[in-house]
Amino acid sequence: MKIKIKVNNPIISSEMKIRMRSWRSPIALLVYIFILVIFLLIFASMALSTMRYGYSSADYSEVGLVIFYTLSIVQFFIIVLVAPASTAGAISSEREKQTLDLLLCTQMSPAKIVIGKLVSSLLWILLMFVASIPLYSIAFLFGGVNPMAVVTVMLYYFLVSLTAGSIGLFYSTVFKRTVTSSIMAYLTIFLIFILSLVIGYAELFFLSQRGVYPDFAKAFYFNPFIAFLGAMSLALQGSTGSNIFAVTSYQLYTLVIVNVIFLFVLSSFSLLTSMKRINPLKGSKR
Repeated sequence: MKIKIKVNNPIISSEMKIRMRSWRSPIALLVYIFILVIFLLIFASMALSTMRYGYSSADYSEVGLVIFYTLSIVQFFIIVLVAPASTAGAISSEREKQTLDLLLCTQMSPAKIVIGKLVSSLLWILLMFVASIPLYSIAFLFGGVNPMAVVTVMLYYFLVSLTAGSIGLFYSTVFKRTVTSSIMAYLTIFLIFILSLVIGYAELFFLSQRGVYPDFAKAFYFNPFIAFLGAMSLALQGSTGSNIFAVTSYQLYTLVIVNVIFLFVLSSFSLLTSMKRINPLKGSKR
């Protein structure tokens, strides 16, 4: 029995068919899982060796945590690399193929075009999330991890991929060449990560000179990776009884909430600007 899912956006259905019928998609998914497995084996074997030879008094739940953190952190950075690349050529490639004007002449609105391009890319990344879930079962075998932690990680993956994809899509409407839009998308994401760290540590340094030692710098609230670690710590607090930042739950909640709002605002701004830029009635340059 065939199950058909009707999609009200022809761009989503068309691009997903093209992507999934290509031999590159299963190969890319296989490489993605292979990378995760390699990192998992390396860090899990290190944790087990430490226990076996008596260098640590940790139990098997610590091994489960090592596996969970390894999978989560490696996936986080892979997503940060993949998401902008999947959308940076969404509009610019249409320009290069001289099909953007034809696309704008259809009955689809600019908003529908932008959303369709973004969703088709996010669905591919969502498939990567789903494919990695069985690997987390290994962490459950050792203990120390609860299902809520996996759910939290997946939700944050979606938010980060939405933001990174929106940034890539925005630059795809700004520049005519895919290479340029890809470079600018990666540069912007790199600056968000690095500048928030540099400004945060500079803030902590100058405050320490005055005898003030805050737990968090204000700039850290805008760093997606630090907030991601904070979200994992909150989800794991029930299992471990502590968090990796050694701060109160209230501070972690503040960190995560501020970062989530920041990412939503950034992605919304990028999407709305992209819709405006490709709207032929606004007189924007295409």
